[in-house]
Order: sequence, then C-alpha cells, then structure tokens
Amino acid sequence: MTGTLRRQITQESINRYGELNGDNDQLHYDAEYARSRGFEGTIAHGLMLLGTVTELAVSRMGSAWFEQGYVGLKWIAPTHAGDEIVVAIDDAGKIEVYAAAGRVVALGTATSAGGGPSDQTSGSE
Repeated sequence: MTGTLRRQITQESINRYGELNGDNDQLHYDAEYARSRGFEGTIAHGLMLLGTVTELAVSRMGSAWFEQGYVGLKWIAPTHAGDEIVVAIDDAGKIEVYAAAGRVVALGTATSAGGGPSDQTSGSE
C-alpha cells in the first residue's frame, strides 16, 4: 500500500522558508531572474520539500523513525511556486515526488529500524 501526501507550493511558503533558513538566492524570490536562468519561475527550496517527505515517512513508519529513520532523496527537476506536489512512499520505502502534470521532481528511499514502512503497518517481527 502506498501512502501519499499533497502540498501546494506557494511563493509565500517559499519566502517564509527562506526567512527561516537564511537562503537569499534570487532563484527563490525573483520570477523574472529565475526565468532568465532557464526556470519556469521561482523554485522551491529542496529542504523545504524534504520536510514534506519526512512528514509522510513519519506517518508511515511511526515515531521510531525520528531515532532510526533514514531518507535518501535525489532531485530530478525543480519545483516551482504554484506547483502542487504529491509525495508517495510505498511499503518497500520507495519515494516518488511529483509536481504539475505528473512531472517527477525527486526519487529516493525511506527506511526505519525495521527496514521500511510495512514493518510499522503490519507489525514487525
């Protein structure tokens, strides 16, 4: 069984995250500048999106994930302000993150002490 979590990425959420982490790169805040660099518009902070992946990992694997969990993620494409992302983690711990029109933006794996989400949902041995 695959668990999913959806989030709308807004310019406000990008701005607020940038205020927290101190990332002042114009690619996150200036759409015209981002387009001049080949992007569709401003791009979300990678670690901001990782927070959504982590939220789903915890809900799938339980609170033990905080002590012994792991997420490995590879960014494939940027996520822009205005995108809705869909994060999916299956029972084997395979992570897929999609944005607008099913565009893959990240792939990876999530594990817990028992090895994956199914250990928490089906009762680990």
